[in-house]
Amino acid sequence: MVTSLTPVEETASARPRAGQEPYAQPRLRGPLEARLQSGWAALLFFVVVSAAFTWPLVTHMADTLPDLGDAADSAKNIGFVAHQLTADPLHLYSAPWVYPLQNSLTLGEIMITEGVLAAPVIWLTDSIPLAFNLLNFASFALSGFAVWLLVRHFTGNTMAGLVAGMVFAFSPWHYSQYWHLGLGAQYWMVFALFFLMLFLEGTRAGAPRPVTARNARNLALFSLFFIAQALAAGYYAYYEVVLVAVYMLYYALVFLVIALIAAVLGFGGIAGASAGIAQILFFLFLALLVVSLVIGLVRRA
Repeated sequence: MVTSLTPVEETASARPRAGQEPYAQPRLRGPLEARLQSGWAALLFFVVVSAAFTWPLVTHMADTLPDLGDAADSAKNIGFVAHQLTADPLHLYSAPWVYPLQNSLTLGEIMITEGVLAAPVIWLTDSIPLAFNLLNFASFALSGFAVWLLVRHFTGNTMAGLVAGMVFAFSPWHYSQYWHLGLGAQYWMVFALFFLMLFLEGTRAGAPRPVTARNARNLALFSLFFIAQALAAGYYAYYEVVLVAVYMLYYALVFLVIALIAAVLGFGGIAGASAGIAQILFFLFLALLVVSLVIGLVRRA
């Protein structure tokens, strides 16, 4: 994700507009947009806004929890995952509660992703509330930043990305999950969709080198964020499959139509490339569907 924060590469990923050369840098409209052109500046913007929105959380990170119900349960889960990573990582779900039931961590939101991220903080500070609050705070900043990346990629407009990011990050629904660490982590699927778009655009028909190191990196980051979302909250594992499947189906249909038109007009090379990409997308969709079903079966087991 560090690469996506670089202004040059991020600009290169913006969609071309009418009158522009493909992947040209979008024109800035003022000094504010020029300063926010950098992804780091946008991320800092969402960190500052999140601090204001959740105030006074940043002044009580290590000594408070939102409540002693769901928030405490989430804190318990990430604390157990951090413990198991060093004590018995091969039995990550074997929590001691609800004995003698096996793998009782799967009874609720397993939050493996949050537990792995929280583990270094817990190991260094021995403070589960600090780890919980850092992750909770990050859910607002990263939700905004993820949508900023996505919208700016679509529109080439920095301010549109900021507005969309704020709507997504600070919506009433997201704030209502303040006590639920797993459901608050809604940003992984947005990052996954962003890198999937970069990958598919990098393998578009007519690309000089469909298989490049950058395309492989984008595919790897998509896979990483997709899995991270599924392991953050079981509900989102299903939601993100629908999200990604709809986008991939759209992309596959576009390439299929291009292949059919090119075949009718006699452009065999374009038809073959487009049909091949549509086939790849179809099998990638099947792979994601299988992953989703496996995750669901694991949770039921």
